[in-house]
Amino acid sequence: MEAASKGADQAFWTWFAANADKLPADKVAAVNQIQAQLDKDDPDVFAEVVFDPAGNTLVLTADGKKDRFPDVKRIAAAAPKIAKWSIVAFRQRDHELMPLTMNGRALDPKLVKFTSKPNGAQLDIRVFIPDYTDGDEALGNLAFLALDHAVGEYDVETKLGGITLESLASAPPDAAPLAQLPAAVDALH
Repeated sequence: MEAASKGADQAFWTWFAANADKLPADKVAAVNQIQAQLDKDDPDVFAEVVFDPAGNTLVLTADGKKDRFPDVKRIAAAAPKIAKWSIVAFRQRDHELMPLTMNGRALDPKLVKFTSKPNGAQLDIRVFIPDYTDGDEALGNLAFLALDHAVGEYDVETKLGGITLESLASAPPDAAPLAQLPAAVDALH
């Protein structure tokens, strides 16, 4: 199985190296092309792209599924040097939290607040989201994506323990802006 994975990893990177400079400028179309090839290697690892004139980034993500982390690491480790591209395992921290949209829903992480409580080596958090109601799966998914962008996908899965989503209307006065969550996570060390 491991030899098959390495062969599939190599086939993906051979394709990517040959096609990286031919990808469409449209981010969705580019991700669709990359994902179609990546699915042949591992359908549980997902591609995201950041286009930047200074250099593009291909992010390989497990979409928050901790059991898939070894696959993300394996595929990223097999990446060759590709001109004008950086390859990154897992969603990284964003210093500027930008509004997120998915399936017709939107969330501005700058409006999200949290409280935290240490729980051993992890941090339990309550996340307060504008317009959130229990069972709102779409807004809940955006909230977890916002957490990935705030503290990084790896830290969400390894340093955060219990995560409770609630309406912003129920936030206590001491709730902090989501932008302060990285400092709370880093204080765990």
